[in-house]
Amino acid sequence: MRTMKRHAKSGRGFSIIELMVVIGIIGLLASIAMSEFSLFRKQAADKTALADLRNV
Repeated sequence: MRTMKRHAKSGRGFSIIELMVVIGIIGLLASIAMSEFSLFRKQAADKTALADLRNV
């Protein structure tokens, strides 16, 4: 009976490997999103500078 309890208890939750894989995927997606965000910021700054030059 003890072995069944111990086995059932260890079956709950995630393993450390699964958590590390998920954290790695989230980190990869975050780095892709940040690079895209910086590209949009540069494009916005370029458009603002161009609009300022047209107003001069």
